Amino acid sequence: MTNMKKKQKIVAIILARGGSKGLPRKNIRPLTGKPLVAYTIEAALESKYLDRVIVSSEDKEIMKVAKEYGAEAPFRRPAKYAIDSASAESVIQHAVLWLEEKEKYYPDIIVYMQTTSPVRRKGLVDEVVEKFIESKADTVLTAWPNDHYFWRKSGEKIKRIDVYLKDGKTKVKKDEYANRQNKDWLYMENGSVYAIKPALAKKGKRLGKKIAIVEDDELGSIVDIHDQFDWWLAEQIIRKYKNIK
Repeated sequence: MTNMKKKQKIVAIILARGGSKGLPRKNIRPLTGKPLVAYTIEAALESKYLDRVIVSSEDKEIMKVAKEYGAEAPFRRPAKYAIDSASAESVIQHAVLWLEEKEKYYPDIIVYMQTTSPVRRKGLVDEVVEKFIESKADTVLTAWPNDHYFWRKSGEKIKRIDVYLKDGKTKVKKDEYANRQNKDWLYMENGSVYAIKPALAKKGKRLGKKIAIVEDDELGSIVDIHDQFDWWLAEQIIRKYKNIK
């Protein structure tokens, strides 16, 4: 992997709009003394593989903050991609197509990192990139491994999600339980880091046919900030990791 960067163009795309509803202006709101968006920018800049770190935003203040923390903000995101109904995939697609059209920049790997996941272990971005190269997957994503039983509610009916033993074939009966050591664990996609084939991103897609996972079981991997409790939880975890009082 030592010469990989010379052979691959890898860009991180970070989405940070100004119109968040749950926590207004959350992307530039100070989290233990630093804007929320800064945590994701810094995690991207720590990577030994990324060539560029680009923030997509429609908000001039966010763009200014992004540049102050070392990211690029080469364009202002069009308003139609900054509304609640705009999908992350459509915004990534816009960024990739803009880079191709305006800069003739054609990346080999797209790394997408969401700002609402500010707590990432050191080296996680590089693990995802390496997994992408080694597995030849269409998409690599980080996920939290979990040995619990999950249930789905459909109308008035509640059903347990199918659980299998480690052989991947033997299904645990609906009225029985298996020891955690014997069963296949489930994985919760946590949105922290993705590596995506550019061909997928250009079609407005995030997930391809071949998926690979990087297990992300650190305490901070469960943080996904959307409300005040999430914010408080992130503060506690960051203070614990950074020994901030």
